[in-house]
Amino acid sequence: MHFAKSKLLNTHHFKTQLVELTADKKSPVSLYKQTIKSALKKLAEHQNEGVSTSNLIENYTWMIDQLIVIAWQQHLNDFDFSDDIQLVAVGGYGRGELHPYSDVDLLILLGGNNYDAVQEFIENYLRFLWDIGLDIGHSVRSLKDCIKEARQDITIMTNLLESRHLAGESFLLDALDNKIRGNRTWPADKFFNQKVQEQQDRHAQYQDTAYSLEPNIKESPGGLRDLQTILWVYNRRFGVRSFREMKKQGHIHDDEYRLLIRARNILWKLRAGLHLNTNRHEDRLLFDSQRQLAEEFGYRDNKANLAVEQLMKRYYRTAKQVIYLNEVLLSHYRVTFIKRFSLATKKNIGDDFVLQNKMIMQRQSSLFKKRPVAMIELFVQMQTHSISLIHPDTIRSIRTHLDLINNNFRSNPKAKSLFINLFTHTGIGLSNVLARMNAYGLLGAYLPNFGAIVGQMQHDLFHVYTVDGHTLMVLQNLIRLRAHKEEYPLASELLENLYKPERLFIGALFHDIAKGRGGDHSILGEVDAYDFCIQHELSEFDAKLVGWLVFNHLIMSHFSQRRDISDPDVIKEFADIVGDTEHLDNLYLLTLADIRGTSPKVWNAWKGQLLMDLYTATRNALRQGVATPHNQKERIEDHQREALKLIESKASDKGFDQEAIEQFWASLPADYFIRNEPFYLAWHASSLANVSAISLPLVSVRYSERLEANMFFVFAPESNTLLTHVTAAFDTLGLDIIEARLQRSTNGFALHSFTAVVTEIDSAKKSDYMDFLEVGIRNYLLKQEIEKPIVRHSSSRALKHFPTKTTVIFSFNKPTYTAMEVVAQNQPGLLHNVALILQRNNITLLSARIATFGERAEDIFYIQQHDHTPVTDKLILDKVEKEIVAALDRSQPKKLAAVAN
Repeated sequence: MHFAKSKLLNTHHFKTQLVELTADKKSPVSLYKQTIKSALKKLAEHQNEGVSTSNLIENYTWMIDQLIVIAWQQHLNDFDFSDDIQLVAVGGYGRGELHPYSDVDLLILLGGNNYDAVQEFIENYLRFLWDIGLDIGHSVRSLKDCIKEARQDITIMTNLLESRHLAGESFLLDALDNKIRGNRTWPADKFFNQKVQEQQDRHAQYQDTAYSLEPNIKESPGGLRDLQTILWVYNRRFGVRSFREMKKQGHIHDDEYRLLIRARNILWKLRAGLHLNTNRHEDRLLFDSQRQLAEEFGYRDNKANLAVEQLMKRYYRTAKQVIYLNEVLLSHYRVTFIKRFSLATKKNIGDDFVLQNKMIMQRQSSLFKKRPVAMIELFVQMQTHSISLIHPDTIRSIRTHLDLINNNFRSNPKAKSLFINLFTHTGIGLSNVLARMNAYGLLGAYLPNFGAIVGQMQHDLFHVYTVDGHTLMVLQNLIRLRAHKEEYPLASELLENLYKPERLFIGALFHDIAKGRGGDHSILGEVDAYDFCIQHELSEFDAKLVGWLVFNHLIMSHFSQRRDISDPDVIKEFADIVGDTEHLDNLYLLTLADIRGTSPKVWNAWKGQLLMDLYTATRNALRQGVATPHNQKERIEDHQREALKLIESKASDKGFDQEAIEQFWASLPADYFIRNEPFYLAWHASSLANVSAISLPLVSVRYSERLEANMFFVFAPESNTLLTHVTAAFDTLGLDIIEARLQRSTNGFALHSFTAVVTEIDSAKKSDYMDFLEVGIRNYLLKQEIEKPIVRHSSSRALKHFPTKTTVIFSFNKPTYTAMEVVAQNQPGLLHNVALILQRNNITLLSARIATFGERAEDIFYIQQHDHTPVTDKLILDKVEKEIVAALDRSQPKKLAAVAN
């Protein structure tokens, strides 16, 4: 559908209206403003009707040209000066790419240096442009000053390269263009290097990823700025101002030109949609806009994907293409036009490849056409010779021959053998070669199921990468264990000694491959993984192990973070699932890499410790034989002996009272010694050694380097308000609880242990800060006020888009307690409010497992009645459930007050 310029502005009619206004001595400001407002409205209407965005942008730029030039002439008529002066469009406006609410960048170019003569005219003119509603970016420079400043500032140089004549004598701009394109002003090689560095710095600001949840479609990697960088570089050397001109001069191939224009048009459509929806200059694809644009662009929810996920998949795939094109074209420029690269010597790599400028390339351009399997062989050679870069001509050749990767290619024994060789390589190149195979489309062509997850996004705050990006990051995390053994020594040792590590890597490649299809991706992925292994001639056992890893890749995370792994029965249940140490080792490594590859905010030392604790306990259980019951008495005695050794090693010359410690321990339930390591037993006992009953409550705080968190020990007389006071103190001090262990002695005392994260880790380690926490919590406990619910703060803008419905589920599989699982929006005061509700209903909270996943809190509370029996009364449980939902559900903010009364 074509959109005529006249629909935005009838120039003749507009000028007639101006004449009439002038005759009546009326201001023309309102006419200009109304014309622009009407044009923006028409742009929005026609974009929704399917008019191409490039057509809309071209016409809108033309309309603004007309208004600016007409206004220029109007103001010029009111002044009389002889100086040469010219109006020039620069920047994006100079390229003719003016988006609806973008800045209108102008250069007022003077022939001489007499700024004073034109100052009043320029001020009046620019003020008028602001008055009519345009966002003007402007500079006023003489021809001489332009040249001088362009030499000093590459940003000015870049803007001038894109300059376009609007009004006045064009000879000034012609003279300027001739001057800045000489070798004295930013020589082409220097300009290229600076622009590449600019791009690297800009990418770093966005964590070098295009897969942000709310990407900036102009500045993020894969955004419009990457396309502009290509043009700037080629413009500086060859004077090209468009991709069409680059194509005519032979710098890009026909298919690359089509990809560039298609990617540009998609990004333009999104950017124009953002501007028109928000009525402002907005380049961030925020959650609000994602949903709105998805609806406007015709995407609809289906069983497998939300409409917004479909939109974002289109965006991420487009960004991926832009990154590819940017890499190829800038790399082509470097090796072709910069002498020290183009004249570099070549070194043979096998029969078909050579190494030049640290880049691998095929010796003959027809190699992949004659022998398609060489496309995979290329990456095997990269691993073998530790090569990280590919020559741009070879990258182009791969893209050109992707259609040769068909079913015959996939069934070729040589191709299958080479592909499996990638995973058996013992070096650290696997993640790099798979990332490059994905970037160039080869991985998705060879594994069509993987191709389906490229750009697949999950619309939540937990997964911040596309499925393909996450998968490659998981593989990178595994390979990193080989190079950085100091980070996770146990995991690195396991990987080093792992039998057939290729099974683990293949499991990692397939663990999320079925996402976006609908159904359980673990079940569907298991089938894909098994079939792949059989087709690639792995043994039946190996194929089943890989399939098992894919099917169970979430189970270890679940047990470590949501089950009581200090319970021997839980360990036995998990040991029954893994069956042997071979499966356990593989699953532990995959889970470690998987969680770390989900989001920078999801992984922490605490989760790492939980995972290691589960691994260690399960490995010990498997060594004993899962059918062998654990000797609880022996385990308790062993913990106590180790704790006494720790106490003795740190005691003063006076020694310590072992009899008093043993009397203290005798008052505690067996569960206390099972749940706590010897370190905690020693710490608690030592803290109480010199404390009299009158000085209670006791609060002790320590920092754990291993957990990167603070540990809290609270010992006080048992009361039904103690826990609510403690949790209120934590919230008052801004502490984020990640685990709670609550126990009671037989003589009326409560032992509460917490692990909490402090925002500023440097503060958390300081002794004076820990003293401050101890005093603050103790003073809070001494208060007698009745605790009230903590009123939640308003949600952040991002959280509002991911509301989590509060659910409460009760389980009754233990003879002494009931498990209560609460899923809710993560929020301040959650544990306190739950404890308050339990207190009001005369229910004892034994312990809690706190887990946070992005916007969701998934917590397990172990509760019982005062007679130490499970809570089973349905009326009580229903009442507790209703009160918790009312207190925590952010969609029902008014219910909190009702619960408090």
